[in-house]
Amino acid sequence: MASQRLKTKTVKSDGTSSREPFDIEIIDPQTGNRILDEHKRPCVVVVALPMEQEEWRAILKSTETTGQDELTGQIVRRSDYETAVDILCVRSIQSWKGIDGADDKPLVCNDATKARLPVEVKQQVWRKVLGAEVVAEIQIASFREPAGVS
Repeated sequence: MASQRLKTKTVKSDGTSSREPFDIEIIDPQTGNRILDEHKRPCVVVVALPMEQEEWRAILKSTETTGQDELTGQIVRRSDYETAVDILCVRSIQSWKGIDGADDKPLVCNDATKARLPVEVKQQVWRKVLGAEVVAEIQIASFREPAGVS
């Protein structure tokens, strides 16, 4: 029987950090469907490095501004999440396949193009880079039948 497990991408089983790249299959933002080739393999894949919460918090802090709330007059801090996600994508994305530019040519993977990916794609990267995923763990059951007594 298979059971569900939670897999984190940022911490290994011994408690050390994991900075190994992994594949993120990009889902079509318009339809919510997987984008597959004729062999049923993912066509659009981003290779990214996981990011730990401490690094994400540092990115958020770097985009933080302080100002006065117009209604209450209190001093408040605000983070620019769009800029923070852009920084996360620039730092995390290593490469991709299956992403074309407006001219129908393969999009070059550099810092400028990473930051200018569609918001829906960046959100998928953000969730996977910071998060964990449920994976199926296969547990092999014994196929041996008890011996019959005659």
